[in-house]
Amino acid sequence: MKALEREVNDEVRERVRKREQKAIEKIIYVRRMDEKVFERTIDEVKYRYYEVARALLKHRGIRDHPYLKLEPFDIEYEVMRRCNWERIFARGKESH
Repeated sequence: MKALEREVNDEVRERVRKREQKAIEKIIYVRRMDEKVFERTIDEVKYRYYEVARALLKHRGIRDHPYLKLEPFDIEYEVMRRCNWERIFARGKESH
């Protein structure tokens, strides 16, 4: 019984050690990244993602993908939509 407990404990310890090692590696990776990466807004990142995705789909010859059927991502519209959404949900119950 003790040997089984020791094996389980060793197995659990090893998993925890690996998880901690991965967390440390992620922190080191993020610290090495260029600070300019973190200056972009969510909308800028989304715009870049959709543009790259559209370009890759066109390059690969995939013409019937939903990304290509939609209008390109509009940053101005998205910012206005989010501002309006925040304004609506920031109102109190008495203003409904």
